[in-house]
Amino acid sequence: MVVVLFYFFTTDHFLIFFIMFELSLIPTFILILKWGYQPERFQAGLYIMLYTMVSSLPLMFRIVFLGNKFFSFYIEESVGFFDFNFSFFFYAGFMMAFLVKLPLWGVHL
Repeated sequence: MVVVLFYFFTTDHFLIFFIMFELSLIPTFILILKWGYQPERFQAGLYIMLYTMVSSLPLMFRIVFLGNKFFSFYIEESVGFFDFNFSFFFYAGFMMAFLVKLPLWGVHL
């Protein structure tokens, strides 16, 4: 878990960022599976994994679009090319994925 979070916060490559973002679901699934109270904890763990993976699809689509537009997935090479319309939709896709991953009322399961 520590390695995944270390690479998640220190990477400069968008694809590694997304992969580490999704790999952080595995410890959450293990926590639900091991310390869940009800007998349906496996089903609850699967639901939370599928819900957060599906809701992070806008993040993946934004990253793939960014790589196709700028021919690079590195953050430093693509930062200077953002205009207002592109950056608004780019950050909106990121925020949709992040708000579901956080335990925020209204978007979290």
